[in-house]
Amino acid sequence: MIFAGLLAGYATLLCGGFGVTLFILRGRARINLAECCCLSWVFGTGMVSLLLWVLGTFCSGSLLVAVVTAGGVGVGLIGAGMIGRSGAKLFLPIPRNPLEWILLGILMTQIGIMFWIAMNRTLGWDGLVMWESKARFAFLSHNVLPAHYYNSGRGLTHPEYPLGIPLTELWLYIWMGEAHQLWLKTLFPVFYAVGVVQLAIISARLTARRWVGGLAAVLFFFVPHETVGGGSATIGYVDFPLSILYLTVVGYLLLALKDNSGRSFPVYLVSLALLPWFKREGAILWLIAALAGAAFIFMRRKHRLWLLALLPGAFVVLGWSIYLRAIHADIPHEFVPVTFANLMDNAGRFIPIWQALLSDATNQQAWGLFWLLAVIATASLFGRFRQMDCAILLWSVLIPVLAYSSIYIFSAAPDYVVHIKLSLPRLLMQVVPALWIAIAWAFARPWGRAENRAHAQRP
Repeated sequence: MIFAGLLAGYATLLCGGFGVTLFILRGRARINLAECCCLSWVFGTGMVSLLLWVLGTFCSGSLLVAVVTAGGVGVGLIGAGMIGRSGAKLFLPIPRNPLEWILLGILMTQIGIMFWIAMNRTLGWDGLVMWESKARFAFLSHNVLPAHYYNSGRGLTHPEYPLGIPLTELWLYIWMGEAHQLWLKTLFPVFYAVGVVQLAIISARLTARRWVGGLAAVLFFFVPHETVGGGSATIGYVDFPLSILYLTVVGYLLLALKDNSGRSFPVYLVSLALLPWFKREGAILWLIAALAGAAFIFMRRKHRLWLLALLPGAFVVLGWSIYLRAIHADIPHEFVPVTFANLMDNAGRFIPIWQALLSDATNQQAWGLFWLLAVIATASLFGRFRQMDCAILLWSVLIPVLAYSSIYIFSAAPDYVVHIKLSLPRLLMQVVPALWIAIAWAFARPWGRAENRAHAQRP
């Protein structure tokens, strides 16, 4: 019964996300089923967790579950009805040559290995204390986090962190009928599967070569910090799901630039709004990606009312901040206020911070050759900086690294170097999937030039 409940929980998450996805993609004549499933997972987790939080302020227990379930299923049925009326066809792309079949086989094997690793490891410290504990507390409190949770000396669990993942975990607990931590661990390999498939799809479309997208997805497995390290996809940290969401945001903005049809832009907008809901640092990523989207709107001379579509993420940030203030949440102070005076007082930290960043990036046991490939790829893209797509990609992957490393200037920890070593690698994880787009793009360029020369030489 527990496993059947787990499957029902996953099905309801996907159903709601499926409806949102079909609504967004309704203008397409053909819809990639793999892409649709990936987006359904991302949007489904966001929608259900937001509904649990918002509706949880008015009801609880079985009524809350019934309302959220009805909402998810209803959205799914509406989306399916819209696609039926539009005549759009769902299709599943099939590999077209032996290389693509080999890459697909390797990718499926890697996904299976990730599930096996996750099921044989325990959740990490943050996975237990900051995320799963919230889901368990809510499950034991009639499916809502009561107000006293936020102001009862539980600062160690960071009650100020957004609830995207904890409430998704709660949803699975509700359907399983108990807080069964073993089966909960399947949640994060699902994000891995969604992430690598999204990476393959986005990279293939941007480079016009399926095998490049498949190769990027396969190589992702060989970044140890992403698969088996601290904060990886196998120990329940939120940094990995956030990185997959950011991959979706950046990838679909680039696809909107490429196809110029506007069909990818709504996917960017919806996923952008969810960034601040997954983790506190998501607000930083939201600001960076929203500025990139604003540049797209102005450069393509779209109607300026499109700028209003960037605001839902700001409403999430503002709404969560107001909520925390209203319930008088205990907020740990890991950083001092960001002021010019504090900047001047701590300016001497710049060199140790960059030394720590360089030391971590060159740690091959944690990252393999990833950062070397990332540096080569971004350097090659700088040569095309005047092209808008390259400029936006560089902005989206380099500014977060700069922002995350610089924030330690305002660290309130007694030893800020220790603070850096403990948390910076996990923050860098959040841009790794998006950097793989840059690597795939840079890798495909020489092949594209060779093909163009061959085509030009044909009589």
